[in-house]
Amino acid sequence: MALNTYQSTRDSFDQTKDNSQTKVLQGSQQFVLDTQNKAGVSGQGETDIINNTVTRILDQNQANLNISVLNVQLANSAMQLSTLTSPINGIVLHEDVTTAGVNITPATSFVVADPNSMVFSANVRQQDIDFISVGNTVNVSLDAMKGQSMQGVVDKIYPQKIVLLNGDQVYRVDIKVNNLPSSVQFGQSGTVLIKSNFNQKVILVPSWTVLSDSNVWVSSNGKPVLKKINVGDTINGQTEVLGGLSDTDKVITNPESIISKLYSIK
Repeated sequence: MALNTYQSTRDSFDQTKDNSQTKVLQGSQQFVLDTQNKAGVSGQGETDIINNTVTRILDQNQANLNISVLNVQLANSAMQLSTLTSPINGIVLHEDVTTAGVNITPATSFVVADPNSMVFSANVRQQDIDFISVGNTVNVSLDAMKGQSMQGVVDKIYPQKIVLLNGDQVYRVDIKVNNLPSSVQFGQSGTVLIKSNFNQKVILVPSWTVLSDSNVWVSSNGKPVLKKINVGDTINGQTEVLGGLSDTDKVITNPESIISKLYSIK
């Protein structure tokens, strides 16, 4: 753009200079002066007026040409001194600027991947996100590595919920895997199995069946019996029972209706 502006200004300057040397410019000024004289304008000698006017026209064209030259020099200097740096020594996977001459702004997006610190991203359904914490162990299986898996940990859980094209609402979870095989490449897909926050080998009961965080009703020989239990975490409507129940106990899920029949108030 600077060079095109310079070329246009240069052509205009050269044409004005040629018009001055061939007296075309003086002639046009003579015509203007004659018109003014007919209108009653007179005073200074015609030759001086014409020469001064032509001098000013040449000076103005010279000034415009100088500005155009400076703009070309500034544009070239800015291009020569411009740099793009990244704190990551990696591979550019995405960049918004694809057209020459477009300025880079803070809104410009660049994605630079570091092959030495690769992470896997997984989508976890919103109803399952409460079961996951940073540091949970993960088993990663890539589609390209049949029969093989890698061990990793949950490195980051993003707070912003994402709505997928199919309508599923998920949270993004980053998984860090150490000692990656050399065959792993960017953009590969697969599945992950994340160990939940629930303890191993515990009984889960609906949270509404737990009374005062220490009791549940169970059915014993067809009768409701209140049993004392030790509870753990409650996640997504399910409560861990760490002690007090066996896997053969039948927890009453609607104790209100049974108790009201046995102990009706008259």
